[in-house]
Amino acid sequence: MAAPRRFTVAQVVEALNTSQGMVYLAARMLGCCPNTVYNYAERHAKVKEAIHTKQGERLDMAEVALLKAVTKGEAWAVCFTLKTLGKKRGFIERPAYEPPKAPESILDQVRAMDATIQPPGMMPLSNGNGHASNGNHKTNGKPKKNGKAAAKNGNDKA
Repeated sequence: MAAPRRFTVAQVVEALNTSQGMVYLAARMLGCCPNTVYNYAERHAKVKEAIHTKQGERLDMAEVALLKAVTKGEAWAVCFTLKTLGKKRGFIERPAYEPPKAPESILDQVRAMDATIQPPGMMPLSNGNGHASNGNHKTNGKPKKNGKAAAKNGNDKA
């Protein structure tokens, strides 16, 4: 069985009208969490319409303020309007994406790869485990002799 409703639809709509459609403020006025208001909006068309109507009015007011700023010639407003509403006329902030040009032939690809390869003398030596080799390796705390690890039995003659 569903829990009894704490608010009438009219109370929720009134709170939304007072808060200009701002759900969190309406919830604060009602003394509930915002999810409660959203739940009312899902179940009741009048609540959903109150949110939609007030948000639309607020958007219209913002557009009127923007229009006033454009009319005054305020640069930020003109720039913003051209970047948003002027996109259809080609006013965009950055050019459209152009993919990088592909090499014309396989020879161009090989030449490009050759340019990135270093001569063997320039590359660090590797000991096979991803670390550069400098010849000063120790095994079990003992230095290598003649390229071989010292015997584990203590006999240093290899």
